Parts: sequence; C-alpha cells; structure tokens
Amino acid sequence: MAKSKQQKESEIKELREVFSKQQAMYFVDYKGLKSHELTGFKKDLKSKKSNLVVTKKTLARILFKENGIDFDPKKLEGQVGIVFAFGEQFAPAKTIVELSKTNKNLKMLGGCVAEDGKFNVLSVEQAIAYASIPSREELYAKLAYVLNDTAASFARVINAVKEKMEANPA
Repeated sequence: MAKSKQQKESEIKELREVFSKQQAMYFVDYKGLKSHELTGFKKDLKSKKSNLVVTKKTLARILFKENGIDFDPKKLEGQVGIVFAFGEQFAPAKTIVELSKTNKNLKMLGGCVAEDGKFNVLSVEQAIAYASIPSREELYAKLAYVLNDTAASFARVINAVKEKMEANPA
C-alpha cells in the first residue's frame, strides 16, 4: 500500500532525528528472517546501543543526499534495513556478522561511517572487516595487560641487576 505524502514526511523526519544521533550505519538484507529471529536481532542490537530501522530506499536516499553522502540505497538488493550505531561504531557490525554466520537470511550489504566530519561509504568487505576490530573494552584490557607486563618485566630486570651488584661488590 502506498504511503501518503504526510506519512512519508513523518518518516523522513524520524529518520533525520535518528541520523543526527548515529555514529555509524550498516545496511542489511533481512529478507527471509522469521518474526522471532528479527525480534531477537533487534534485541541484540539494542544491547549494543544500536537500532534497526526499516524504511523505503527512496526516503533513505533523500536522507543521504541531505547529508552529503554519495550513495544510492536503491542499488542494494533485497529487503534493506539500516542499522544505526549510537554507541561504539563497530559493535553492530559484529552482531550482524555473527548472526549472518548462523542465519543465511541476514546479509551485510555495506555501511557508512563518519570519519573526520565526512561520511565514508563502506563496501560489504569493509563493513565485515570492521566487525573484527576489538571493542574499546577489549583494547583497554589488552593495553592494561601490556602495561602491567612491561612494569613487571622492568621490576624483574632491576631486581636482577640489584642481585648481581650485591653478589659482586666492586
């Protein structure tokens, strides 16, 4: 059923509001997902401060054009949804890739991330690669481990030098 002009204006207004808060977007084809699978997917995204928005490709194209994004969503195949990331940029990409491994009805189609004030459109391969980037918490944990290990190694070296000097007073 065709939407009225007022419905389309209302939908584009909601899209603008969501867009203004996002850190990244990922495009997915969710055609064939069962209702409970789609609900579970949305729940997983919500836990990652992300949201799946389903809209007409024409309205998405208007939104992208308004924001200087050179991308036409009409080129995307299937039933397209846009996953908006409001927290960590890469978290929803991980969720999409993980679910698509077990459910062939969900496909990553690409994405768009803001870098240096400009939006960069991502290919499918690039969007999937973003999923492999560790989360901020993982990176902090690794950094803490490295710093801890470095400090402990330094202390062992100082202790070894001290013991050597005590054993061989000159």
